[in-house]
Amino acid sequence: MLNPRMTWFAALAALFWLVAAATAHATVVPAPSAPTACAITAGVIATCYDLDVSCEQIPARRVRIRQLDVAADVPVAGNVLFTTGNTGASVYGAPTAPERIATVMFMHDHGYRTFEVAWLGEEGWQTGAHGVGRRRATCAYAEVVKYLATPLPSGGGKMPEHTLGGLRGQNIRAQGNSGGSAQIAYGLTAYNLEAYLSVAVFSAGPPISDLTSTCFGTLYDRDTNPAGIGV
Repeated sequence: MLNPRMTWFAALAALFWLVAAATAHATVVPAPSAPTACAITAGVIATCYDLDVSCEQIPARRVRIRQLDVAADVPVAGNVLFTTGNTGASVYGAPTAPERIATVMFMHDHGYRTFEVAWLGEEGWQTGAHGVGRRRATCAYAEVVKYLATPLPSGGGKMPEHTLGGLRGQNIRAQGNSGGSAQIAYGLTAYNLEAYLSVAVFSAGPPISDLTSTCFGTLYDRDTNPAGIGV
């Protein structure tokens, strides 16, 4: 007769290996299109480039990075990644969001290299991920962070301007609003981003958690918004 404890142990071990197998083959590769100059605001020109991200057996999703480096004579204080809400399909400092452009420029003016992450599919980071769950769907953001944070391989590889310079765990910061904060949160809880990020800042989220109960408990009017979403 099988020992029940051994049976549960075997089941958990099998689940672990299934999860490991699903996440072990993540890849991030530069898209065929060449990097281009792209303006953040008048007189401020960044570099835009696309990456194709495959993970959790989800079809490859394309993401655009808008990277603004500091001047050559300015010491680099750190790196900041910005992600937007909903499905993350726009750059953080969009023309319709002057306050966010101001945030990007504030960090830039204080010596931070900025990386704005925008997903290009019809449904942003959720493109092609229906039915897999939010945790697996957000694997792509985590892989982008790891790709940018990995040092350049010896003998060449990624273009230097496309990497955070190997500052693994050394002042790589991430800020996400609403759905953008969910990408970061899942990266921290499921994809080991704590080994890469020194600071994570959430705003208006993560929206898929019951924030109102956490913050206000019984003071929150559940009859008005029972799911705790959109507040």
